[in-house]
Amino acid sequence: MDFSFSEEQVLLHENARKFMRSVKVQAWIEEAYQTKEFPHAFMREAAAQGYLGMSTNPKYGGSGLNFLDALLVFGEIARESCALALCVLVQNTLFNFAVETFGREDQKQKYLPRAIKGEFFGCVANTEPGVGSDAKNIKLKAERRGDKWILNGTKCFITSASVAGAAVVSARTARRQSGKPGTTAFLIDIGSDVPGYYLDRVEEKIGQHGAPLCQVTLMDYEATEKNILGKLHGGWPVFNRTFQHSRCAIGIQGVGLAQHAFNEMAVYTKGRVVFGESIFKQSMPEIAEMHCEIQAARVLAYTAADFETRSHPQSAEAASLAKLAGAEAALKSTLLFFQKCGAMSYILHSLSSRLLFDALAIPIYEGASEIQRLIIARRILQKSGG
Repeated sequence: MDFSFSEEQVLLHENARKFMRSVKVQAWIEEAYQTKEFPHAFMREAAAQGYLGMSTNPKYGGSGLNFLDALLVFGEIARESCALALCVLVQNTLFNFAVETFGREDQKQKYLPRAIKGEFFGCVANTEPGVGSDAKNIKLKAERRGDKWILNGTKCFITSASVAGAAVVSARTARRQSGKPGTTAFLIDIGSDVPGYYLDRVEEKIGQHGAPLCQVTLMDYEATEKNILGKLHGGWPVFNRTFQHSRCAIGIQGVGLAQHAFNEMAVYTKGRVVFGESIFKQSMPEIAEMHCEIQAARVLAYTAADFETRSHPQSAEAASLAKLAGAEAALKSTLLFFQKCGAMSYILHSLSSRLLFDALAIPIYEGASEIQRLIIARRILQKSGG
């Protein structure tokens, strides 16, 4: 597999880096951290750069990039801000992808052009109180009453719900049976003026400030057949496929954060002298090992994106490998930076603590690291004839 990038890809990567390191974007990153508010100004500018519909068909206003090209941009955004990268990621690899892949033409025309322009934001709601990794076991119910579907239940840990105008929501429409999860995906409008929709709260988080994490409740929310995304009782394929796609981007998000922490750690340890020698020289074996892990995670993310673009039969396994490796690299690299800075890291708002707190979430969302290990192990078992 050849990852020698074309001139166009190099330019795409460099432009993303320049954009993220510009004075105005750096100011927005700090503002999001300090205020913990959704970065509206940044997202408008990201839309102008074409970053809110990178892999979406140009028919709907998207850039039409292949997924590997999109990951080059994601990685640069994540290197500068894990939180802002998550906001961009939710719009691209969750909401836009689900709508474009499973939506009818009228659904695509209604939502995608506005989402890509940054005129409104979308979110994906699957997790519930007490239902996380066992995603097929959701409780939010959709009951048919005449020509309406009435939705009742609560979703939690939903990124961007507080600013979103639409959501892809999983709901139970039939009893769960073996091989039949009995769920349906609904594409619905949400907001403070939408009857039956309630924003319960925006969570107080320890990291990734600026990417709001929310709990919402649907109470006698009225939907119709036109709100179904995909097929009736076919909700699991919508969410499973969407999460698989998004895991590639989460992998490169972890790599970007890991690289940021690694670079900062290298600068600090080269200048910090203890017992007459720099900490860098005293720590060369573990620094080299960390560099190796980051580069390996990067290659796994690129491979997963390439597989995803080509619909490779091993794309699901590749996505899990990328997500697991990126998440673990982020956690290890930020912890190494935290440790090398010593007591300075225990100061609130220090860079090393900020990056570590950002990293702690990545092994959890889009399928916990334990789930990725399970997926990978099952694939190995299948291939070995077990």
